[in-house]
Amino acid sequence: MDHIQLPLGGLEAIQVPYVSSPTFDCNDFATFPTRAGFPLIDDGAGWLEVSTDKIAAIVQSWLYFGLITTFLGQEISLEKFIVGDGTQRRLVTSAALFPLLDHWSVSAPHSDTTEQERLKGLLRLATTTLKDLSRLPQSALSPLPEIILSVHLLITTLGVAASDGNGLAFAELVPRPNTDTPAIDPAAELLTRNLLRAGWCPWKARQIVSEYSYLTI
Repeated sequence: MDHIQLPLGGLEAIQVPYVSSPTFDCNDFATFPTRAGFPLIDDGAGWLEVSTDKIAAIVQSWLYFGLITTFLGQEISLEKFIVGDGTQRRLVTSAALFPLLDHWSVSAPHSDTTEQERLKGLLRLATTTLKDLSRLPQSALSPLPEIILSVHLLITTLGVAASDGNGLAFAELVPRPNTDTPAIDPAAELLTRNLLRAGWCPWKARQIVSEYSYLTI
């Protein structure tokens, strides 16, 4: 998420660990999890049997790196998206996304109506799938909230890139925290904890999370 410029005095970028596995195979986006041995996305009972670590790995591989690959229509170098933190831990850096989107914006026929519909359908599928996986009880456990938040921000970034100057066409695909239902939004809870840790008033922190998009927060 470090492709997003931070305001002076803002909170530090949330670190997202690199846990992706297995590597996205560049075939059909929607059916990748089943090819990798995971349940169908609507098999809630099946997903309850999957560990947090395995869900985190497939979400990052599929809805982050797989989404970038499918959106751009080209295989990407994962090594460009991985940095160290001074220890043995590896983190995901989104800074590598900028040059890829710059090249894509001048070379791909993304203004074509058919391509616009493909991109919108892809981002819509990623959005609804992420919402389904966010409802799992495992989603509250790290590193899933961090990975889920990174996918939300990726969807927003790709939606802006695909809008081709017509932001309204992709406005529906700007993810916002889910505060209208009793279900816990793991990304929103992560942002709320960070705001409280930084000294924000609890009421104000909740207001911010309920009124603004993930990108704005």
